[in-house]
Amino acid sequence: MNDLPTVRWLLRVLIHPGWAPLAVIGVHLVLAEYGLTHRYDHLLHFLGGVSIAYFIFGVLRVLPAEAGRIPGWTGYVLAFTASCTVALFWEFGEFASDRFMGTSVQQGVPETMLDLAFGIAGALAVLVLISLFRGLRISDVERRRDRPLCF
Repeated sequence: MNDLPTVRWLLRVLIHPGWAPLAVIGVHLVLAEYGLTHRYDHLLHFLGGVSIAYFIFGVLRVLPAEAGRIPGWTGYVLAFTASCTVALFWEFGEFASDRFMGTSVQQGVPETMLDLAFGIAGALAVLVLISLFRGLRISDVERRRDRPLCF
């Protein structure tokens, strides 16, 4: 059995869409080093939603042919719902950290709801932008194809 195509695919996923969540983790670590994570908490949740939606959408776009292609808007819906699920489980993790490790990450229900809202808003924002840019790219190709060859 030759696993090299699988390794190539995993590396491609880690490099192309994988840079986004890694970048957000890096920003989080730098802010934590200076004690600024609470100050930028909502921004981090927004960027987390952006990066996870971007990553999941990217993974769905580069699935091997054997897995089948995700048709039309299904990829957007899958990326959005998966991002919302990740945001929810992130909040579960924060709760577990506070409960069992004695941290004070969550500052109450309103703050947790805002974290979820910012994560969802980030996911929605990046998927809308991806949709717009993909639509522009497709319309540009169609416009060039329909344009006469003369200037």
